[in-house]
Amino acid sequence: MIKSLLQTRQLNCEIRYDLDYDNVVLPNEKYDSERTYKKTTGYQPGVATIRNIPVYIEGRSGNSPAKYKQDETLGKHANY
Repeated sequence: MIKSLLQTRQLNCEIRYDLDYDNVVLPNEKYDSERTYKKTTGYQPGVATIRNIPVYIEGRSGNSPAKYKQDETLGKHANY
């Protein structure tokens, strides 16, 4: 995704950007939804953004703790 943003000049490789990573609760009633910390059923994907542009989304179940394997997730993509 980041390579595409560089090619379309939405990001510039000469500029340093902040990466924001957070888990987002997506409430739903699908059969495999799990209970979230907000006491709803749903999913809780991890989302990384740069300048409010999503650059990575990782699917997670609703009851995944926010810090669960976060270091691995961010480490996988440190080469960008």
